[in-house]
Amino acid sequence: MNTNTIISIVVVLALLIVGGLFLFSNNNDEGINETPSTATGMPIIGGNDTAETQINEETNSNSQSTPPAQTPTVTYTDTGFNPKSVTITKGQSVTFINQSGGEMWVASAMHPSHTEYAGTTRQEHCPDTAGTAFDQCGTGNSYMFTFEKAGSWNYHNHLRTSDFGTVIVN
Repeated sequence: MNTNTIISIVVVLALLIVGGLFLFSNNNDEGINETPSTATGMPIIGGNDTAETQINEETNSNSQSTPPAQTPTVTYTDTGFNPKSVTITKGQSVTFINQSGGEMWVASAMHPSHTEYAGTTRQEHCPDTAGTAFDQCGTGNSYMFTFEKAGSWNYHNHLRTSDFGTVIVN
């Protein structure tokens, strides 16, 4: 094959790939307003029943009131949490989704005690039956927590402490 033929084939393949990515990204935008459990196809593990019930009630509501605020999502990959920082309002939830090749255990700072948010040691609040400690208390594919305290709350992956982020609650 001559050089011009090879270049033409590479250009055509590149255009096909870019076009496919464009079409794929437009199709995925339709699922943005879904609740975290249905948008990802994964059940929400951990968190508290109140937050899950609140989302279900808001999703199923037919009232004409102001639509509920979307639940921000933080994705955990092999390169860490993304975005590194989210800002929410008091009473809003954040969903953490594991898309890494390893395990995720969302935990409040500081490692290993996890005392920053709840003011207790990890041993005192795990399992967190009251839903008041910002700690996943074990590994899982997704985790949702409702922030009831204003402030800047640092967190990390308890299994890989170099991966961390911040939730700012106004």
